[in-house]
Amino acid sequence: YLIDALIDSFKVVSVGGVIINPLIYNVGLKYIVDFFVIAFRIVLPIFAALLIVNAILAIMAKVAPQMNMFVIGMQLKVFVGLAVMLIVMQLIPTVGELIFDEMFDLMRTAISYFEPG
Repeated sequence: YLIDALIDSFKVVSVGGVIINPLIYNVGLKYIVDFFVIAFRIVLPIFAALLIVNAILAIMAKVAPQMNMFVIGMQLKVFVGLAVMLIVMQLIPTVGELIFDEMFDLMRTAISYFEPG
């Protein structure tokens, strides 16, 4: 996809002969925001799991103050984080395909905003 888009860009706009349309910045900003939202959706389950673990550890620290929560907490957070990440990693190929499709559309849209000079 990327090499085809690069070849298409040279067909549409010659080297050194372009005037950049100011609206291209809006397109770039839109896609940056979209990719940030996708990244946040990938990481959200891990954040939620670690937040729940922290809440449970806080309750345990109040109920049983003689337990060392730092020793237990660090190992528990690593274990829960890795377990949730293993589950989330199964979604990465689907999200990756979506990102590559979006990137292809972004390149075509960006090239359409270049005007021959």
